[in-house]
Amino acid sequence: MARAIGRSHVLRLAGLGADVVINDINLESFKEFGEEITAPTVIDEVKALRVRCIGIEADVSKKEASGDHGQEGAG
Repeated sequence: MARAIGRSHVLRLAGLGADVVINDINLESFKEFGEEITAPTVIDEVKALRVRCIGIEADVSKKEASGDHGQEGAG
């Protein structure tokens, strides 16, 4: 979610005022592809839109990695 189509979706939702959770295997994957963003991280881009945002680095295809992040960072 930290790059490409996922990034565009999260920025659109945040722009509409939604609080968002970003989940990705690598939250800094945009760097691997040379993508330029408007802040040090996608999470910072979202927070600049004045909504709440947390980032979770996990491979949700693996049950042990998904855990219980439902309330992490909320508030």
